[in-house]
Amino acid sequence: MAGKKILNITKLIIYILIFILLIGFIYEKQAEKQTLKKFPAPGEMVNLNGDILHVNIKGEGSPIVVIESGSGSWSIDWFKVQNTLSKYATVVTYDRAGYGWSSRSSKPRTGDQIVNDLHDLLRAKDLKGPIILVGHSLGGLYTRLYVQKFPDDISGVVLIDSTPIDFNSKLSQINPKSAHKFHKASEQNNNIAAFLSRFGVTRIIAKSLELNEFPTEIRELKSELAVQSKFYLTINEEINYTSQLKEKLQGKSFNDIPLTVITHSKPTDFTKFGFTGEENKTIEDHFQTMQRELSNLSNDSSFVIAKNSGHNIMFENPEIITKEIKKMIIKQKLK
Repeated sequence: MAGKKILNITKLIIYILIFILLIGFIYEKQAEKQTLKKFPAPGEMVNLNGDILHVNIKGEGSPIVVIESGSGSWSIDWFKVQNTLSKYATVVTYDRAGYGWSSRSSKPRTGDQIVNDLHDLLRAKDLKGPIILVGHSLGGLYTRLYVQKFPDDISGVVLIDSTPIDFNSKLSQINPKSAHKFHKASEQNNNIAAFLSRFGVTRIIAKSLELNEFPTEIRELKSELAVQSKFYLTINEEINYTSQLKEKLQGKSFNDIPLTVITHSKPTDFTKFGFTGEENKTIEDHFQTMQRELSNLSNDSSFVIAKNSGHNIMFENPEIITKEIKKMIIKQKLK
């Protein structure tokens, strides 16, 4: 008798959980629809072989500035840079598949696929160059691969706090245990967030956060658009292919293509992953050395430190980005 009672209670709990998940699922789907009404895509939606990509084109004339965002970042993060530079040239921002207003893709998020997507997108909009390609963080690796695959399209490159090829191995040399924690924490957190976001939990949590790392103009948008499961899954899918991407870039250079490297001045805090304060300083020293070494990719390069800025320079010091890209634009217009 007692066993039957326990079984009935267990069934009731399961039914309640299923009901709660169902309500959460319906809530999330409705919220996603409302978000798109509240924050419609500022640019155009382009169908690329079944994948729907969002591209935002502002300004006119040559050269064409194309911005490749970092991991978990998309077109809206560059609104300050794009609005300023569009007075001088055509400026293109877009959302890689899975981010922002773009649909998630069933295709593997390899470097080659992402670079081909961008190339096809630019062709679809008849944007054939010359192109100044700008890459931030992980986007810097995609930028380097794009130059490798389509060098004739490129008239200049700007790498902004670009991910160094050997950075992960350096972390492992400094503290293997903390390096492993650093890599696994992001993957695990994204997987949990992706699951919870299907039922509206991530959206509810995001509403209670201040999101001070983002400019006030886009905080509400980010809190509602960056809480879908596609967002978190895409971050992990891209990261899973970075080792393969880095292998393709070993020993490759830009030759004479003009290059500007911009890096942060405020160190990233790795102590939350178990690194000591001294190890954090060593990590920063290695990162800055690697940033300077990026200048060697081109025979025509410059190196710039963004004052009072951490990794997200497009938020903390967008003026230095626009200044350096504008220099490149003017130089090319005078040729």
